[in-house]
Amino acid sequence: EGLSGFSSYTYTDAQWIKNRFIVDEFTGEEVDLSGKSVVRVPRHQYSVGLTQNLSTVGVALSAWYDYVGDYPVDGLNQLQDGAYGLANLSLAWRPKSAPQWEWSVAVRNAFDKEYNLLRGTSREPVEAYPGAPRQFLTTLRYAF
Repeated sequence: EGLSGFSSYTYTDAQWIKNRFIVDEFTGEEVDLSGKSVVRVPRHQYSVGLTQNLSTVGVALSAWYDYVGDYPVDGLNQLQDGAYGLANLSLAWRPKSAPQWEWSVAVRNAFDKEYNLLRGTSREPVEAYPGAPRQFLTTLRYAF
């Protein structure tokens, strides 16, 4: 019952263990990414939000913000970029007459923020893939 808050933080140190390959067979040029961070894997991510439980009607309302920090844009880790943040909302209803049932609706990227997932050279992004637009998700659960 009442208002509660939550937060989480994730630190990821994803690195190639062994990633060495030849770029051009004619010249023998090789690239060794071993020990480098993986492209598009952010090191820092966090989420913070609030949930209001209204137990008299069996409803829980949540709003939270997810932030994804900069990530390596190029394989050699010389360019870090691409941070973005998304607002999210959800509503869950558990009927008093049938508490084993729960229906929830969530809206991810509630404000339909446009953002890109980047990839490029050590000097600049050369590819940008659009991130997920606003999404509506619904779930029906039954506990037995």
